[in-house]
Amino acid sequence: MNNTSPGRNSPVLISRMGVLHLVLLLAFSLCNNCRPIGATFTGLGAAPGDKFSQAWAVSDDGRVVVGSSYVALRCQAFRWTVAEGMVGLGVLPGCSNSLAKAVSSDGSTVVGISYSDPPHHAFRWTAASGMVDLGVLPGSSDSEAVAVSSNGLVVAGDCFRKLAGFRWTAATGMVGLGFLTNYFGSQAQGISSDGSVIVGRCHSDSGAEAYRWTKAGGMLGLGPCSGGTLGTPVFVSDDGSVVVSTGISSSTNALPYRWTAAKGMEWLGTAPEYTMNVATAMSSDGTVVVGYTESDAFSQAFRCAAGTGLVSLGSIDPATGRTDNTYGIRNRRIPPRVIDRGPDGELRGNKILGPKVDTVAQSVSADGSIIVGRIGSEEVGKFFVWDRTNQMRELEYVLTHDYKVDLAGWKLEGERVRVSADAKTIVGDGMHNGHVEAWVVHLDKSVNAPVAKGPGK
Repeated sequence: MNNTSPGRNSPVLISRMGVLHLVLLLAFSLCNNCRPIGATFTGLGAAPGDKFSQAWAVSDDGRVVVGSSYVALRCQAFRWTVAEGMVGLGVLPGCSNSLAKAVSSDGSTVVGISYSDPPHHAFRWTAASGMVDLGVLPGSSDSEAVAVSSNGLVVAGDCFRKLAGFRWTAATGMVGLGFLTNYFGSQAQGISSDGSVIVGRCHSDSGAEAYRWTKAGGMLGLGPCSGGTLGTPVFVSDDGSVVVSTGISSSTNALPYRWTAAKGMEWLGTAPEYTMNVATAMSSDGTVVVGYTESDAFSQAFRCAAGTGLVSLGSIDPATGRTDNTYGIRNRRIPPRVIDRGPDGELRGNKILGPKVDTVAQSVSADGSIIVGRIGSEEVGKFFVWDRTNQMRELEYVLTHDYKVDLAGWKLEGERVRVSADAKTIVGDGMHNGHVEAWVVHLDKSVNAPVAKGPGK
C-alpha cells in the first residue's frame, strides 16, 4: 500500500526539517548574542552557631574563599568551596578565636592567627593536618601568620612581643628573619610564590625601612626612604624580583615606589596636590601597581603601569547613581584623569574631575587588567570594579545589569573586596537581610567583556 503522507525518510520531510533546523539555529544564535554574560553569586552564610561572616582572601582560581565567621565576641576562621560550603577551621588549644589571613594559590593551605587574651599563635591549616600551631620565636609569647607560598609549604609572619618577622617550614620550624642595622624590630608582610623571598619593614624610634630577605643573602634594606608610615604594606612579585611599597619622598609626601636589584628604588610618580599616595596591591609581576591618592579633601583610586605615572581610575558621579543617594555610578563611563605623567612631575588634565567622592583601590588581578575597590571615605562602603573597556563602575550595578544577578535582600557594601588572580572571581562582604555576610561571585567571562547587544541595538 502506498502511503501518501511524508515518511520518516521522505525527501519532503527532510527538506522541511532542514529549514526548521536552520530557523532554530538562527534563533538560537540571535538569542545567544543577546543573552547576558553569565555569573553565579553566592552568599557564604556563616559557620554553624555563628551569625556573621567576612571574606579575607581567595585562591588564584577563585575556587576557595577564606575568612572569618562571627557570633557575639567570638570568631573562627573558615574555608569555603562550592562542594563543601563553609567549613569552620576551629581554634588552637587554649584559644577561643581564629582569623584566616591568607590562602595558598591552590587553596589547599590556610594560615592566620588563633588567639585569646593571651595567647596569640600563628596557625597553618590543611585538610590532612587540621589546624597546626606554628609556635613562637624564643623570647616571644605571640605570633601571627600573614602570608603563605603558592604550594603552602612556607609561611611568613610576625612575633609581636619580640617585634620579629619569621619564616616557617615543616623542616626548620619557625626561624627569625633578624633586623637591619640600627633597627630593633622587623615585620613580615609578603612572600614570593616559591617562598624563597620575604619582604616587610624594619622599625626604629626614628622611622622605618622596607627590606627584602632571602635565605642566601639575609635581610637587605631598600633605602632609608622606603619605610613609609606604620601600616603601609610591602608587596613582592611572584618571582621575588620586584618589591612595591610606599615611602616618604624628599618633599615629605608619601609616594609609591618599585624596587628591583637592577634599578634600586624608583618613585612611581608624584602628585603635588596629594599628601598621601599609597600602594595597596600589585600585579603578579609588579608591572601594575594600584592604590589611592589622598588630600585633605578626598581620595581617588589610581593605577600605575610602566611609563604612565599615577593615573586616576576616575571619579564617582552621584548624579548618575541610585535614587536612594548611595554612591552608584551606574553604567556611565567616566574618563580617567592623569594625576601625574611620571617622575618628571608634569601634570596633565584638570586638577579635580567630578565631585569629591572617595575611592580606594584594594585588589588587582594577576595581569593588572581588573581592579576592585571601595567607594566612600568610611571604612565601610560600596564597591567598584574597573577595566579598560568600561572604566570605573559600581560593582552592584555591573552584577545586576551586565550579569543579570539577582541581589534581592543584598547590599554589596563592606570593608574589603578582592579579585582572584585569574580575574574571574570577586569576593567581599555585604549586608544580607540586615546581617554582615561574605559573598563570592564567579564569572563565566571576564568582567571587562563588552555588554552583549542584540541586533539593532
